[in-house]
Amino acid sequence: MNGTNNDNSSEDGSSDDAPPPDARATIDQPWTPPARGKDQKKIPGLLVVYSGGRTMLQPLPFVDGALELGRETPALALDACLSRQHAEISHTDGRWQAIDRQSRNGTAVDGERLRAPYVGRRPRVIRLAESLLLPCDDLRPFDGAAMEVREDLVLGPTLGDAWARISAAARDSRTLHVRGETGVGKELAARTFHQLGPSPKGPMIGVNCAAIPHSLSERLLFGARRGAYSGANEDASGYFQAAEGGTLFLDRQAGRRARVHRLAQRSRARGARQSLPQRSLFPHRAPVGDHPAVARSSRGDPVAGRA
Repeated sequence: MNGTNNDNSSEDGSSDDAPPPDARATIDQPWTPPARGKDQKKIPGLLVVYSGGRTMLQPLPFVDGALELGRETPALALDACLSRQHAEISHTDGRWQAIDRQSRNGTAVDGERLRAPYVGRRPRVIRLAESLLLPCDDLRPFDGAAMEVREDLVLGPTLGDAWARISAAARDSRTLHVRGETGVGKELAARTFHQLGPSPKGPMIGVNCAAIPHSLSERLLFGARRGAYSGANEDASGYFQAAEGGTLFLDRQAGRRARVHRLAQRSRARGARQSLPQRSLFPHRAPVGDHPAVARSSRGDPVAGRA
């Protein structure tokens, strides 16, 4: 929260970009961060995203590396369950610290209620009573950012950018690759891709690729015709046929062997000619427009390289 460099200092030695020296003025008044530039320092702090039953996007920059939070903090004024002195959050040399001030309704870090001070890497979320705050290494990207609520989905600037790219992919492509850790919303992204695509009324079929046995991957994905293998007494369709005219969501694809990845790619490349790779499988011809779109997810890069 100090000035960026001596070049920006005024004649009295203070930095033009530095926050007001009075901590109360910094917290109580609307905060306007300095313009970005390669010489600007990051501004760590907290981002209030929910308080008192309302979603919001309110940045709280640290003052001398810390913030005392409670009922008198204006950004948290809607939360009647806060104590007067609820918690202190600080950030020093890349280490985060959270201390509960013996509050009535408690402080939680990443879902764990504090029984002792938290010291460690940046948490994902901090909860004070009925308020949610996101620790940020740099608050500047949230300057002037807007928040949008769509049904049960809250779109901030980061997720809003991802949703814009998903919308563009739905218009211009029939394939989407979503990467992210468990719980970030990969299936929700796939459903959005499906709803914004050319066939939103078509089926949306989700497949957990990690649960597909290696020996059954072709049959489950593409189906089989009677007599193709021992015990195949009748024709059977696969996931690609079930998703015809809609979207096939191949979840946890990177956790599966490269075989599923290759088979899906071969099916997409064949398009209207034939959706099945082997003669022993049940061939199914479909117009290109009816061939299912494919949304696939993974925790990292695809097993065969980057997408």
